[in-house]
Amino acid sequence: MTQHSAAPSRGLDNLGFITVNDNRYPIDKLNPLEAIAFGNRVMAVVGPLLRAMLDASMQKSCLSRFFDGLFTNYPSELWTGIMNDALRRCYTPHNEPLHNQAIFNEWFRRYPGDLFELGLMGVYSLAADFFPRPLAIQASNLVRLIQAAMGKASLFQTDGCTVPGPDA
Repeated sequence: MTQHSAAPSRGLDNLGFITVNDNRYPIDKLNPLEAIAFGNRVMAVVGPLLRAMLDASMQKSCLSRFFDGLFTNYPSELWTGIMNDALRRCYTPHNEPLHNQAIFNEWFRRYPGDLFELGLMGVYSLAADFFPRPLAIQASNLVRLIQAAMGKASLFQTDGCTVPGPDA
């Protein structure tokens, strides 16, 4: 598929782009006041994940044990709401708004493999700029771990544990 670079007619200064597979999705960035509420919702879900990641790295735990702990109490309803909100701010590569349910359903029936990753990357794209730098770095590391689990980044072995590689 050819990548499209069409942008929504809203101002380009409030626009970001997320590439998933061969598709480049425009996303409307949050205004600072919107980011407060969204960032707090994201932090409520991501905070415990970052803590689990920190605990796993301090204990030199394996990535597989980290993911076991991560998904034991996975807050799926909270993530669903946050990802849906992020997806509603995205557009197809053809500049069609994904907040339109008919467009959303038609697009992701054709490209189902993009749905989950675009939702996660949309959340990251919307929230990362507003987090304090140390939290943003940890969130970026968490995104890399998730991408590694999805086969999007390389992994290597160390001390019998699989961890993200330097090019992850």
